[in-house]
Amino acid sequence: MSIGTIVFDKNTSLSNRVGIESTDMNLFVILVLDSIENVGRTLEQKNSLVRWKKNCYNREILISQNSYVLLKFQKHNWTLIYQLYFGEFTIAPFIHQDASLFSKILNTKAIFYEVSDSDFCLGYYFYNQGELIERFLYAESFIRWEDGVFRETPAEAYEEDYPGDYRFYSKLRKLSEEYIFSHYYDLVDSFLKQEGIYIPSIFWNYQIPINQTVIFQIKNLKSNDIERLDYIVCSS
Repeated sequence: MSIGTIVFDKNTSLSNRVGIESTDMNLFVILVLDSIENVGRTLEQKNSLVRWKKNCYNREILISQNSYVLLKFQKHNWTLIYQLYFGEFTIAPFIHQDASLFSKILNTKAIFYEVSDSDFCLGYYFYNQGELIERFLYAESFIRWEDGVFRETPAEAYEEDYPGDYRFYSKLRKLSEEYIFSHYYDLVDSFLKQEGIYIPSIFWNYQIPINQTVIFQIKNLKSNDIERLDYIVCSS
């Protein structure tokens, strides 16, 4: 039984892929420009560690609540951190401030990336040494075309869920409003490619019950596709 499935164009090896694989998913993920070992130690400091299974691809793991996968592809510099939702997850889900924390502690770059195909939104927060460098969130519910221009729904309408976060902000560049909202996918995808980041399409098998022992395998993912994969369980 596979713990998940990765979907990608097999004409290009995973080690050479960058950018967004697909937006047909719901995902929150943090990426850190550092080794899995250092990222895992930071996660251990942040949460109460119960179990850390290192280099566990094609090895047995015990499916648990409040678990994380740390994944690094061959020839890639970024570590991906996934929260897995087997059973009831009792730890707060990732938010962009978590990426800031990893960035600050490890004195490196980190990104919080999100996508949803249910209420279509796409965006990221980019930090360096804990400082917010750039952010962008596009959501179809925010933007409308009216009288020949793009108009934003008033911020107060989304203040509870998105307190001012959906406007483009950058210390690196200036972009016109028209470009931002008519090229939102290219804006995100090109930024990720520039940083050498790959966002894979991994669909986790949450039908596996907790406390079941399985071989950690992801369908279509070969051992030589990855540099390392770890499974971490925390209690808080």
